[in-house]
Amino acid sequence: MRLPAPARDVYRRTLLGACGSLATLGGCQALRGLDAAAAGGAGAVVLRNDDDRPHRVMVTVERVSDGPDDVPPANSGRTPGDDAVLDGERTFEVPAGETVRAPAFVTEPGTYFVTASVTDGATASEWFGLSEGATGGVTGRRVEVYVGRDGGVAVATPAAT
Repeated sequence: MRLPAPARDVYRRTLLGACGSLATLGGCQALRGLDAAAAGGAGAVVLRNDDDRPHRVMVTVERVSDGPDDVPPANSGRTPGDDAVLDGERTFEVPAGETVRAPAFVTEPGTYFVTASVTDGATASEWFGLSEGATGGVTGRRVEVYVGRDGGVAVATPAAT
């Protein structure tokens, strides 16, 4: 069944808007995500390089508060204040077409701000929160960093499985 012209335009604008917000990744690469088995648990950092050349990616995590509920609304433009504490920083070598994992990069409950930067200057940031797990450890989100075919970078923080 073919949609009427007005509905097609709305659908097309919605799809283009979603891709436009992830414009640094050719073909909306970040929309596909990682499968649950490959992604890792709460506090993990997973880096996927869809480019045909290797990239060096620096991941910096700042702890903003002890509770997981200080995450601002999406697209709020909020950045960590001066009281944020560096929780972790690591440079990853990510081969072309490969995935690199750091399973327990963040291990304490809290609200965090993560920034991923590739050596050529592309940068992306995102907020996420972690709660204390019922049997220890943390629950909540993981960090997924995508390097696109053009060397652009995007960060997502989906719920960990």
